[in-house]
Amino acid sequence: MQDIHDSASYYDSVVPHFRDMSAARHAYIQAVNNEVVRCMAEYGAGRFIDVGCGDGIRALELAERTGWQPIGVDNSSRMVHRARALGLDTMELDFSKPEANIPTPPVQAVTLLWNVLGHVPKTRRMTLLHNCRNSLTQDGVLIFDVNNSLNVRQYGLRNVIRNGFRILVKSNEYTGDYLISSPDHSNVRTISHIFHVNEIKNMLDASGFDHRIKYIDYQTGNVTTPLQGQMFIVARKRHES
Repeated sequence: MQDIHDSASYYDSVVPHFRDMSAARHAYIQAVNNEVVRCMAEYGAGRFIDVGCGDGIRALELAERTGWQPIGVDNSSRMVHRARALGLDTMELDFSKPEANIPTPPVQAVTLLWNVLGHVPKTRRMTLLHNCRNSLTQDGVLIFDVNNSLNVRQYGLRNVIRNGFRILVKSNEYTGDYLISSPDHSNVRTISHIFHVNEIKNMLDASGFDHRIKYIDYQTGNVTTPLQGQMFIVARKRHES
């Protein structure tokens, strides 16, 4: 693959357009936020790390709705600048690297919202999940959503069949990777991964999480079926025996 930028460069270029991009998915984003709030409510008060926090508006909204204390993490310097300007305690950090400086003390929840995991190279996804796990208290929870390769409603039947064929027959480290371009026409392109449900289950099992998955329609925000929505995952830290 040629002329591929890392996610930090991509989101640096996206900053002026990020609010418009978010507004275009308002129903979906609010539906996911509602699920996050419900999950946090089970814990009462707490602290959470929003990995890939972008401009910080979403983390601050979740904090206002739950009373939880937010910590933002992003690898885009321009996004971090925006988030700090809004008052979010934000670290400029790539959480998918082994040397990531994990915030302490542990938190009750980590969020990875709007396919953050899909912008991480395959070789570093497990590192990201392990860093998330190590950031959590013993009963902590990882909450995230990702693109679903079986989502016929969003990607069309032909593409879903093609995705399935690639997974079954021609799988390699790039299977499920697609290029997305910055809306500013700057030719900044990065990878966005579309996950098969078994990928998610296998990664979470290997990184020490029990999990449940539901599906949310990317257009309407309604809870739906595996063929009609993106994956929303609640992964609880598995107790070590």
